[in-house]
Amino acid sequence: MSNRTPQDVWQSRDLIVLRAIVTKRDERPGHPITSHDLARDLGMGVDHVLAAVQNLATSHIEIAEQSSLTSWDAFVTGVTESGLRAAGAWPSPEAAADRLIAALNDKIDGLPEDSPKQNRLKSVRDGLLGAGRDVLVEVAGAVLTGRIPV
Repeated sequence: MSNRTPQDVWQSRDLIVLRAIVTKRDERPGHPITSHDLARDLGMGVDHVLAAVQNLATSHIEIAEQSSLTSWDAFVTGVTESGLRAAGAWPSPEAAADRLIAALNDKIDGLPEDSPKQNRLKSVRDGLLGAGRDVLVEVAGAVLTGRIPV
């Protein structure tokens, strides 16, 4: 009988596998990821990876299963929003707010000084900053979660 808690399993196995899935998905978008590939890449036993994939399939990843007379494998076909958040690959509202202001600043810097477009963009940026960081973060969060469609 194991004394490992679900938190131990999450930290020592499931989260490691999830992060590897997200990384591999970014390297080869659109290609399914097999548990055997993950086991090889992570230096883990296939049984451990399959157990992690089974746990993650409850809410973090999407899988297709394949079995033969001699083996069973799970092909990761997608990562859910919950999985991306858990892996640290989902943008936070704070990061989105920072990127928005940085993008506005870059656009402003690339325009002729005192041009009408530059002045409008400065007004937008200054208005967002003037509303306060909490409002800016709330707006960025609403865009990220789809409450404000883009």
